[in-house]
Formats: sequence, structure tokens, C-alpha cells
Amino acid sequence: MQQLTKISYLNQIQSQQFDIELMSEDVGFTLDQLMELAGQSIANTIIQLNKEGKSYNKILVLCGPGNNGGDGIVSARHLKQFGLQPEIALFREVKNPFFNRLLNQCKYNLVPIHYEMQDFEKYDLLIDAILGFSFKPPLREPYDKPIYQLKTTKTPILSVDIPSGWDVEQGNTQDLFTPEYLISLTLPKLGVKSFKGRHFIGGRFIPLKLQEKYNFIVPQYQGSDTILELSNL
Repeated sequence: MQQLTKISYLNQIQSQQFDIELMSEDVGFTLDQLMELAGQSIANTIIQLNKEGKSYNKILVLCGPGNNGGDGIVSARHLKQFGLQPEIALFREVKNPFFNRLLNQCKYNLVPIHYEMQDFEKYDLLIDAILGFSFKPPLREPYDKPIYQLKTTKTPILSVDIPSGWDVEQGNTQDLFTPEYLISLTLPKLGVKSFKGRHFIGGRFIPLKLQEKYNFIVPQYQGSDTILELSNL
């Protein structure tokens, strides 16, 4: 684990504005690109855990309606290509053409897709990709039920960017679940400063000019790695 004394944390507005700037005409990223890189980072985190001795094979990816859910869908495709057995839970029908393209890619990779609650105890690992940094309370149907259920499951949880339902800046203010693992994307959010589980960072795509522009303190990835584990900051 790399020992880091400093890293930049983002509040909600900074997170939203930085995503917009990444996809601006000047910078030139597309949503497809960012989700592909994020989803691969999520999958690589699980591969890393399995290399350490975990046996996370049957994995349920809980996906919400926004970009966090899209990252989860992409991660499921990568996990299947890596030889694991991911499944996707969506909780409602998807009408967004962009999301449907992502789901079609998973269908052609034989990833099962569910639209109703699943028994969390049947899986080795749950990926929480329900709500991201744009979330504002209260929790709403149909995502409130699975988020509340995450607090009682015995199955380990990996949250994407921020645990679903946590305040992006204040953390777990509603006494919701705490995951065993967290992968922050781009840079961690203020609300996870007190997170005590294993914390990874992924989304190795911050342009060097933007690092300089915003004086971001960014961790140094090793070689061609797409993820990095953070120590207690």
C-alpha cells in the first residue's frame, strides 16, 4: 500500500464541474471514454483483491440511473471478460439509449440482467454503483430498498466513488451501510475522508494541464496500473 500524506478531495460542486470540464470541447473526453476507464478500474480492483486471496467470483452489480450506474454496467462487462461471473441488478426498466447500448454489450457477453430485488446472500461480492456524487437526499424508490438492505447483508460490498446514500461532503449522516471496500474515481470526495475500509482510487485520466490549473494533489500510479490503494489519509 502506498503511503500518502496528501491528496486532493473534491466537494459536490467541484466533482460536477470537473466532469463537465473533462467533457468540454476544449478537453475533449466523451462520456463513453470516462465510463470505460472507470469501469475497467472497478474490475481491476476486484482482480487485485482476488490475487491477494479473496474468492470473489459470483458478483452482483447494483446499478442506479446515472453515471455511477453506467460505470457499474461497464465493470460487469470487464469482469465477465476476466472470467468471473457478474450479474447486473437495475431495479427498473432503462429507457436511456446510451445505457441500453451498455446493456447490449453485457447481454452479448452473457451477463444476466435483473430488474427486481435479488438475494444478496447468494453472491460473493456486491458492487454498489447505485448513487454517485450528484445524490441529494432523501432516498427515493426504487433505490431506497436495496440501499437499506445493504446494511444488513453479510456479503462484502465494494462501493463506487461514494457509498450510495452518503452525503458527498459530510459522509454517512443517515447511518446507512459502510462498505468493506471503496474505489474513488478521479479523486476522492470529502464525504469519505473518515472511511476506514480498504480505499482504492481509479480513473487514471486527469489531464496534466488540469492538475496544474486546479493545483490537484494526485497520487502517483505505478507503471501502467489503473488503480492504486490509498493508506489512511
